[in-house]
Amino acid sequence: MAERLTLDDLAARVRARNTPGLELLGVDPIVYVIYAIDGAAREPLVDKRGKSLQFRSRGAALDALRKCGVTAVDFVHRSSYGEMVGLDDANGSNELRERLIIPAD
Repeated sequence: MAERLTLDDLAARVRARNTPGLELLGVDPIVYVIYAIDGAAREPLVDKRGKSLQFRSRGAALDALRKCGVTAVDFVHRSSYGEMVGLDDANGSNELRERLIIPAD
């Protein structure tokens, strides 16, 4: 299982050049969650109390990553279209995945 990281933990890992794989998942039009990836394991970044961090916009999540020194992240948005029209979506065909480059300030 991937380690549960806070933004401070992530920044320390970036400074140590030990950045985990990262995905920014568009859960909802106003909910975005950053996941740390370790092999097949995915864990959301958490706050200091261990609660999953949620951002109100993609821009807010990217800004948090920028402040940690992260320069790129994989953005993932899964569409529920297949589910809504009764199609089997087991193969992930309704997934948008793109590599986002995060420019420095």
